[in-house]
Parts: sequence; structure tokens; C-alpha cells
Amino acid sequence: MNLQNDSHAPARIDAAVAAANGRVRRQIRLIKLMTAEGCDTQLALRVLKVLRDSRDALAERRDLTLESISLVRRCLKAASN
Repeated sequence: MNLQNDSHAPARIDAAVAAANGRVRRQIRLIKLMTAEGCDTQLALRVLKVLRDSRDALAERRDLTLESISLVRRCLKAASN
């Protein structure tokens, strides 16, 4: 594990989560517009679920990455003592 490269991973994942949040918000706006226009939103709602699930998976990956980095740092510190 390269801690220098991996220490930037949470920031990259945070950016991906932020972008995913933007996609979720846009999809919600589209659904509202479709509803106002009287359109069927069934497929749009399914897409929204996929967007939310993907965002949540990214957030979980970020948390696991942070946990892994922390564990490796603790192990390295303990090994150097």
C-alpha cells in the first residue's frame, strides 16, 4: 500500500460523491418536471434509485479507504517502535 497515493484517495472519492449528489439532485428536478408535465416517472424513479445506490457505495468506499489507511499507519507506527 502506497500511503502517499492512498492518502489522496478519500479526497478523490469525496469529489465523486459530490458529483453523484449533483446527479441525484438533477434527477429529482427532472422527476418533478416530468410529474408537472403529467409524464410517467416510473423509469426516472428507478434511475434515481440507481444514482442514490451508486453514491452510497462511493461513500462506503471512502469510509473503508480511510479505515484502511488508518490501520496501515497504526501498524507501521507499531512496527517502528
